[in-house]
Amino acid sequence: MYAGNILVVDLNTGQSSTRPTKPYADKFIGGRGINARLLYELAPPHCDPIGPDNVLIFGTGALCGMPAIPGMPTLDGETTPINRVGMPMKDGEVTPFNRVEITAKSPETGILGSANMGGAFGIHLKRSGFDHVAFTGASDTPVYLYLHDGQAEIRDATALWGKDTYETQTLLQLEHGPDASIACIGPAGENLVRFASVRSGRGHAASRTGLGCVMGSKRLKAIVAQGTQKLEFADYDKCQAALEDWYQEMRSRWWFQETSRFGLTRTVDEYKRWWSAAPDADVPSELIRNMKAKYSARQYGCLGCPTPCMEYYPGTDDATRVVPKAEDAKGTVLNCAYYIYPTYVTRSRDRDVFMAAVDTMQRAGIDVSSTFTIIGWLMQCQENGVTTPADTDGIDLQWGSSTGIPAILAKIISRDGIGDVLANGMKSAAKQIGRNSEFYADAVKGLPLYGVPNPGITIGDKGMALGHVMSPRADTMKTLLPAESFEVLRTAGEEQGIEAYAKVVHFKPEEVTLNENTFNKDKYDGKAEQAILGEDLITINDLLGFCKLQSWHLGATANERIQSALLSAASGREFTGDDLFHYARAVNALQRAYNVREGTDRSQDVLPPHMVGRSARAFGIARDRSIDPVQFEELKNKYYQLRRWTVTGGVPTQEALEGYGMADIAADLKRLGLLGDDVPAANPPTAQAAGIPASARSEATR
Repeated sequence: MYAGNILVVDLNTGQSSTRPTKPYADKFIGGRGINARLLYELAPPHCDPIGPDNVLIFGTGALCGMPAIPGMPTLDGETTPINRVGMPMKDGEVTPFNRVEITAKSPETGILGSANMGGAFGIHLKRSGFDHVAFTGASDTPVYLYLHDGQAEIRDATALWGKDTYETQTLLQLEHGPDASIACIGPAGENLVRFASVRSGRGHAASRTGLGCVMGSKRLKAIVAQGTQKLEFADYDKCQAALEDWYQEMRSRWWFQETSRFGLTRTVDEYKRWWSAAPDADVPSELIRNMKAKYSARQYGCLGCPTPCMEYYPGTDDATRVVPKAEDAKGTVLNCAYYIYPTYVTRSRDRDVFMAAVDTMQRAGIDVSSTFTIIGWLMQCQENGVTTPADTDGIDLQWGSSTGIPAILAKIISRDGIGDVLANGMKSAAKQIGRNSEFYADAVKGLPLYGVPNPGITIGDKGMALGHVMSPRADTMKTLLPAESFEVLRTAGEEQGIEAYAKVVHFKPEEVTLNENTFNKDKYDGKAEQAILGEDLITINDLLGFCKLQSWHLGATANERIQSALLSAASGREFTGDDLFHYARAVNALQRAYNVREGTDRSQDVLPPHMVGRSARAFGIARDRSIDPVQFEELKNKYYQLRRWTVTGGVPTQEALEGYGMADIAADLKRLGLLGDDVPAANPPTAQAAGIPASARSEATR
């Protein structure tokens, strides 16, 4: 199941060393858990995110590489040369538990940076002989790491520096063969754009929190993995039986039937029903769905995936492309985020510009979420008279501008003019531009809101609002709520009611408040429990290498019962669902401890002031709703207590850390003076003590 080794590469010296995976796996399983522990150990407190002291870690999920069962439904992603880039294995050879987690201190937020991606890179990384790879220091010249047969070689990448992500992969496969899988950065990472991404193959990216920027700061252009080593699983027959159990349950669900036939385009068209940031109503009912026919797209997915969530578009118009394309690598792969952001965040209706912009971002290696949210923010600032084209180097940024979007995108990637300001992230750019531009900057801890939970939806969804501020990386993709899945299932016409939903997402009645307000998004009841449950379930996925779309989220059925059976069969140790929750909670305590060490406390667990109380902007369907600051602070109290964190500071208690086997972390926080005494729930911090502006406080606090 494990390759057995963690590789530590010192880019200062070019030397590497290994340490055994087992002591880490015993406490943190794999993936995000082991990554978080390595980050805490190897990166000194308060290091510069783009300095040599930061540590960049790639880690595979524990189940990554598990063999598939005969007849398991898969997508044939190997029929064209384009799909072979980064996906050299035969489809169906392995299960879709293929996620690789990437971790570092984020240059975008200054706290935990965390993102993962699918494709085939994680499987090849593990089969090359390493479960995790940690990079310390920084190289003086561009380099890439070549992993094969348990060996690690640092090679010169001078000729690759300046190439886009597709060109880089093409050139490295010419060097190492088509069976090499590659993770790399593009010009955005090289230029230290604070929200640059790491990319692999077509459509696979670890995008959020700027990990491509960290890679660029280390002058690390790429990692090449050639996986030939066989992975041993404890009980092959039990693995097959557990997979069959999961598959039989999965194929009866609406989610499998929908995505295996149509991908996500039909589902993404439904976002207009929930979207509230864009007041205009001119989004065609099948704008996105019709794109597949216009551009002759077909479904595309990660290696071994039975529910492909992406589309492969064989060609795009070069007219507005920023980065030149490789001659032998044409085409673009889109997933849900790429459809959502141009359409709703910037209100673009020009599909040709849309396609060119997406292709540009993928080749440059830049996060679509932060990029388009920043562009949308500039458009809102111009609409409200905060900025003019003179502030954006003469670029007119009216909503949906077909010339403005590619022009400002090019400046961000190259750090040219105003792009140099914007490339430092939304929080920094808003401070530099000033003039009340921060009032329109929708970000938590410096990270722009993820596209689906835009401000209007967040204001109307108290659980999602809590998930934003409590997420270890400051967005809801790490704290997806059961209530959101319930809403999707209900929209899709599945069975109604809490009892039916509990069949899909496991509930422990004593842990989740179940009453008439449980799934009422505008009510505060039960939302702390739901946020914790959602965060823990996503963490379990990230420990094992599961895609969230294959697990409980949206009703794909692989809850912790099936996941614990798979882990038991693969490892030879008996795991229960409760065990997985224990590991998830340990990892979330560890992540919080890291963030506390880097300066996070309760005062940073806040939404932007303009989203709270009477000061909130009017947002479409949330126009008549608001987040009451007092009730929201009480909701935070509940969350902290359930997590066993101090209510005053949001710090994991010594008892909690020691209970999770992290006495050394507790001792370290104590040495740093960061462990504090808790306060009873009857004495929560006041709105004033929590740093809430007077204009945002409820009548009860005035």
